Amino acid sequence: MYLTYRINNDSNYMAYYKNYCKILSSTIIKAKKMYFDELLLKSTNKPGTTWSIVKTITSNRNITSNNIEMNINNTLTNNPFTIANAFNSYFSSVAENFMYKNDADTVSTKNTDPLLYLKQNFKQTIFPVRLKNTSTHEVEKIIHSLKSKNSHGYDEIFTKSIED
Repeated sequence: MYLTYRINNDSNYMAYYKNYCKILSSTIIKAKKMYFDELLLKSTNKPGTTWSIVKTITSNRNITSNNIEMNINNTLTNNPFTIANAFNSYFSSVAENFMYKNDADTVSTKNTDPLLYLKQNFKQTIFPVRLKNTSTHEVEKIIHSLKSKNSHGYDEIFTKSIED
């Protein structure tokens, strides 16, 4: 059909060919989606199957070029080491440059006290935090009220106790 399309000057045939290509592409995409959905549906290890599908899809793509060129100090370079050092230099100095800019805007230029900085830059009233005393019984009661799970949070403390 493609060869006929190339040698044929009929605009109706060209439109038919292009429409057929769109329908074929859409059908192929839907067939792949159905195939992958079926794989996931039958799978007992869904995360593993998902990553297997991702690997299958992404490994078929050809990477034409992995060279990155970057303009550093008005010099175009593709040396990965030079580019990495330029990024490192930029991102390691962002916070410092930001602090110097903000210091110039504040009343005191060499203010290193964080509480004074917060008081100067936040117009809302900061209320003092008051903590009440608690007992070990109260802490134990709260811990036992937590949902028992094998996973942990950022603190790496499990909510599942040894007794469970």
